[in-house]
Amino acid sequence: MTEAEQLIEEYDGPLRPQVLELAENVVFMARKLKETRESMGRTPLIVKYDNGGGQAGYRENPVFKAYNSMASRYVAALHELESIVGAPVVVVGTDERPNRLADLRAKSRAQLKAV
Repeated sequence: MTEAEQLIEEYDGPLRPQVLELAENVVFMARKLKETRESMGRTPLIVKYDNGGGQAGYRENPVFKAYNSMASRYVAALHELESIVGAPVVVVGTDERPNRLADLRAKSRAQLKAV
């Protein structure tokens, strides 16, 4: 069973193929974000550029912009997957933060049900 299949193991609705594709995207983004985060520690925030024709200077490193964009898409996809599956989703192999976030969501849901 793949990691994406494990994320949606409890879901047996009619949209399972589409939900599986969403889960595969979540797993892919989680891995890429982790890889990028590790390499970002070795890259500068500001880099030189030279477009030719006298256009040169400094700009924000495109890696940071790409990371922020993918992180936003990852969070949106994760929320969508959780709303479909109906439970917190924890992607294996990522750092501890998503796991703690999922734990907090689960505790919050349990507290709301208790009220």
